[in-house]
Amino acid sequence: MRKIIFFIISFLVLFSAGFTLSSRVHAEQIPNPIGDSDLIGLISRLTGLVRPIAIIALIGVIIYGGFTRLTAAGEPEKEKKSMQILTAGIVGFLIIVLASVIVSFIGDILGVPDIIDVTTP
Repeated sequence: MRKIIFFIISFLVLFSAGFTLSSRVHAEQIPNPIGDSDLIGLISRLTGLVRPIAIIALIGVIIYGGFTRLTAAGEPEKEKKSMQILTAGIVGFLIIVLASVIVSFIGDILGVPDIIDVTTP
């Protein structure tokens, strides 16, 4: 019984493989929804979007850290946590803002000219 099932399954697989190889498929051109044809243009557009999001996130982190500081009620542990939140938010924002400068500086050290455009798009 197993031999018959195996034979039927193998026949169907081979038949379907032969059928798909013999059929002609025409590919259609799909338009690029991003609009950029190169990787550098895409990265430039994405970095242009990251900075405003980082500004909004920094404002949210400052509000959250300030609220934590206000509700600490003199507890040193909560005050320490609020300072850590504020420090992490500001350091993260500075890293995002200065990322292109850092990459350009490392490119200059390694001898790679014009690795990234430092200007904001």
